[in-house]
Amino acid sequence: MYKICLLLFSLLFSPSCFCITTGQPSCFFTPPPNWDFADPKILAPRVKVAFIGKTKQALAPSVILAVEEIKVDLAEYLKAVQAIYEKTRKTSWRSMGLMKTQAGPAHLLQIDTETKYGPLRKLQLIFIKENKAYILTTTALKKEFPSHLEVFQKTLKSFTCTCDLYVSLPKELKAYLEQLETALLEKWNALLAKKTDFEEMFNQTEFQELYWLPLQKKVLEDCQTLGAYWQMIVLRSIREQLHISYLK
Repeated sequence: MYKICLLLFSLLFSPSCFCITTGQPSCFFTPPPNWDFADPKILAPRVKVAFIGKTKQALAPSVILAVEEIKVDLAEYLKAVQAIYEKTRKTSWRSMGLMKTQAGPAHLLQIDTETKYGPLRKLQLIFIKENKAYILTTTALKKEFPSHLEVFQKTLKSFTCTCDLYVSLPKELKAYLEQLETALLEKWNALLAKKTDFEEMFNQTEFQELYWLPLQKKVLEDCQTLGAYWQMIVLRSIREQLHISYLK
């Protein structure tokens, strides 16, 4: 949990997180239990998040979510992806058909690649929504892949795209989080009357101790089944609401 908190803070307080809400659905997944966040600094620009598993092998298993803006439908996008794999040396692929996910049906590919660490296998989920391609990829050394297959399948099937981040929560927990968020926003609106520096307002002792930290604790401790990425998105979204209100 401590590692999760550190990463949440590093992302929540990063200037890149201050973006205007567009009303578009949030897409997330539940990573394998006890996997660690990959360092955001080493991720490619289109990669939203990555998790790394534990292993004694030279190459650790991973789960990566990437997002790409597109102007084609699923069929055309798949053709382009498959063409890339066909041109890539020492790489073979095959379509696994459609997989049912929490977001709806998504196309699944299996990709095998030769690397300096040995044969590598990937299961890659491709989901298209509102001119965006969401690519969720699970990877492991081929010799290790069978031992990860069940958890990889659970991770891929957990892929969700929704405008209501609380929709999967139990009714009572959802209601309680909504109460905490409402109280936090009401206090924030009261602080806005003074219109001081955003960071100064956010870090005000009373606001932190009575509103932000209780909400953060509830998300981190009582919502673990939805995974660390969901927790990060929820806290980041709430902070972005505060910043949007501040800018008005």
